[in-house]
Amino acid sequence: MVVENFILNECFCQWVIQPDAASDLFWQKWQAKYPHTQATIERARSIILQIKQQIDDDEDKDESLKVSQSEKETIWQHIITKIK
Repeated sequence: MVVENFILNECFCQWVIQPDAASDLFWQKWQAKYPHTQATIERARSIILQIKQQIDDDEDKDESLKVSQSEKETIWQHIITKIK
């Protein structure tokens, strides 16, 4: 699997951002079954967490400094393009 597959997987993103016991168990089993994906998973997790941090930081900014939804989508597309 490639990084993009994980980033675009809703269950994976949910696990990275808001893990719970069930998702932890699922992804632990996944990594045990497919250990060769571990580096890819770590890279995908890192990208998702960086994006989340940027969004969180943006929410704390003054309204005049916030990034629009359109700009966020453009940034996201650039990220996806770079990891392909």
